[in-house]
Amino acid sequence: MKKILEILLLKKNYEEIIKLRLLTFITMVELVGEKCYYKGDKTEFEASSDHCKECLDDHAMCPKCVEPYHSASITD
Repeated sequence: MKKILEILLLKKNYEEIIKLRLLTFITMVELVGEKCYYKGDKTEFEASSDHCKECLDDHAMCPKCVEPYHSASITD
């Protein structure tokens, strides 16, 4: 990632740098599960989605303990 930014800076392609930064910000959201406090990328939690017996709905689950969570803290 750093190497790509360096190349874009050399070419003075500032529009691509802004797009890359925005894409990185959007995709690199980290979540913390409420039961075991596992910290991981949002896509990990979404990939572990399953049916929740507590709320009778499908939603993301913690990839470590496979327990449903109903809230998560977004961290930087």
